[in-house]
Amino acid sequence: RTLINEELQKISTAVSELKEKVSDDIAKIKLDEVAKSITPISNKTKVVDNHIINLLQYYELVNELRNL
Repeated sequence: RTLINEELQKISTAVSELKEKVSDDIAKIKLDEVAKSITPISNKTKVVDNHIINLLQYYELVNELRNL
């Protein structure tokens, strides 16, 4: 859980920084909302497959933004 939360924080920061590379204003707004929607997993919540899938999708988004 701690590792996932640390990675989510890194991804949120990366999305916020990389959105500056995007030229489309609508895409920037959407990326801003994505960064805001990335929330840590609470200590009482059990880590399930859906959390891991979301993390992998966020990694893919960051990779796409880096390739712009």
